[in-house]
Amino acid sequence: MEEKTEIVQAFLPNLVAGKYTVDIKHDVKHKDEAIQKVRKIVHFGVDAARFTLNSDDIYSVYPPANTTGQYTNHLAHIVFNRRTLPWERTIDGEPPKNQKLPMPWMALLLLNGEEMKDLKIEQRALTDVLDTNQEDQVSRPKIGDKNSALSLKLMEWETDDQKCLTIDLTNEQYLKYLPLKDDLTYLAHSKKVTIDHKDPNGVGDVEGSIGYFSVLVGNRLIENDKSYTAIVVSLEGHEAYLDKKEVIEDHVRMVVLANWSFNCYGQKSFESLLKAIEVKNMTLKPSLQSGHILEKYIKNSYVPMRHQMRNGAKNISWYRGPFVTNKQGFSGVEFIKFLCSDSALYYDTNTGFLDISIASAWELGKIMALNNQEFTKAIVAWNNDPVESTGEISPQTIKKTELIQWLNGQEIKLAVSPHQSNITKYREFPDVVKKYLMSLARLEGIPLSYIIPDLKYIQSEQGNPESLVMFSLDPRWIFALLDGAVCLSRELLTDTKTQVEGIINEVYGFDFVSGFLLHSKLVSGWRGIEIKAFDKGGELLDNSKKVRFERITPDIFLGIFQGEISKITITQPYEGLHFGVKDNATQTFEKAIKTNDGKISKDEKIELKEFPLLKEGMILGVSKFANSLKDLSEKVNKELKPETNQEFTSAEFAYQMVDSPIEYSFHIQYNNKR
Repeated sequence: MEEKTEIVQAFLPNLVAGKYTVDIKHDVKHKDEAIQKVRKIVHFGVDAARFTLNSDDIYSVYPPANTTGQYTNHLAHIVFNRRTLPWERTIDGEPPKNQKLPMPWMALLLLNGEEMKDLKIEQRALTDVLDTNQEDQVSRPKIGDKNSALSLKLMEWETDDQKCLTIDLTNEQYLKYLPLKDDLTYLAHSKKVTIDHKDPNGVGDVEGSIGYFSVLVGNRLIENDKSYTAIVVSLEGHEAYLDKKEVIEDHVRMVVLANWSFNCYGQKSFESLLKAIEVKNMTLKPSLQSGHILEKYIKNSYVPMRHQMRNGAKNISWYRGPFVTNKQGFSGVEFIKFLCSDSALYYDTNTGFLDISIASAWELGKIMALNNQEFTKAIVAWNNDPVESTGEISPQTIKKTELIQWLNGQEIKLAVSPHQSNITKYREFPDVVKKYLMSLARLEGIPLSYIIPDLKYIQSEQGNPESLVMFSLDPRWIFALLDGAVCLSRELLTDTKTQVEGIINEVYGFDFVSGFLLHSKLVSGWRGIEIKAFDKGGELLDNSKKVRFERITPDIFLGIFQGEISKITITQPYEGLHFGVKDNATQTFEKAIKTNDGKISKDEKIELKEFPLLKEGMILGVSKFANSLKDLSEKVNKELKPETNQEFTSAEFAYQMVDSPIEYSFHIQYNNKR
């Protein structure tokens, strides 16, 4: 795991959110005598998320939202997209008092369905959240207005009518489920994770190939056969209540920053979903007799589609997208230019159907290009501009020159006869044209129905939605797509043809191109899932071989590579590894100790059967449990030199609590028939 992720106690911001005053003094002296004294006092505020969280700040949650699965004995957690988020504020608004054991300003609560019956997450204005003068037996966060004597105040840009989500916990629930202050220091940590093999979209805090995340962990173990709501609450202004310095009313109002629900039933888990994946080619199993005339079409990724002709007639035509089941290389495939989409139609004499695949790709390329105004303007301007000076003049240039001279009332003089003109200089596309054509070549922005014409292609033969669909790329489809996009430029056919070929060569390398579509709840439930592809020689297909590698829908992951994929390995995301304990034979719970080299100790483990470690309601006494983990960890690693032993922080706690990542490999075979 050390090669994949590094667990860090915390990344603290340079300044936590709040109000600051800078007192600047400058004395000007001449021969030790003060001749001028300058003093300037500057007041400024540092802002951060407070009453609401931007949804983009949340990378993933566990257990996955709106799912049903086997999550028993795990701790819920939420992964943030910013390394400093849990420490950007403090509970009391003052700078952190203990830099060695920083405390997050938020907590993750877990309430089951029975407990949520009488609770409601609802939107309120800040005046209703913070006004402590109301006589409704509700304790509120100790945050005052701008003129309040409280240390925590609203900032100048925060208004009383600002809305946020809240929940009113009962006195009993507040005292029972909220982590103790000593527990909080262990319930947030950061991670540095290699992101080379995950969808790069949505990873907001990046340095090179390293993504930075922060993780907030709950303190309650999940029980089987129950439904739950996980709630991230702000602790800002709750210091007096947490310290039991003030009496809590019948209810306590808390600001809700995020929430999601899940059910702990059945046997579905990351591992069971992984094992349920069926590997298949981009084909359907036809319900036809062997040797039927239509069998080869269905097996070769074709779909019969309703087709309305230009004259209004209705027919059935064959269509297949760029993903095909048979191996096809880019090398040796001729780039054919079409005058219009109709000229790209093929008539199949065996079935009497038209094949509209290439024509559809050409028409789609044209429509998408016309919808991109920047591209359209650039390629039309490139097409109409005079050829750069080469010592010779093109017929187009001469005609434009003649017209301009005539409009200006000048005598028309031709330096070169049109019949002597010959364009020899290569004209390159503008950068904006190149960039858009390369994105089209990678199939970016292509509607899903064009690349997956029938969702049955990404289901197993038994209808199981968990599938890994392998394909190769049809070069003719890609060529037609780009030819449709550049159809606005028709004067210089050699230039457009040469450059389109060059763009495709840059993207695909004129080699065999293969790919996969992973259709699974793993994609939607475990964002950041890691996928590696290997070629026939067992070599990793790295970033230099990736053409496209990302989620294209919440539950479909697309990977396209230069080369032939022979094996795919799927690994649980390292930034979202599960935290939890295991049942043992005595109907209690236990946690085995990890050594510093990542191995599990078979002899040293903790049994969670006494009250401070496991309270009623499956609440973990985190700080006391952490001390037990610390003692056993030191015992297991006693061969280490004393100076190498560090303080047991949230990073060490997370390292001991996290489960080992689950990994599974799939071996691939292709249909080699063309």
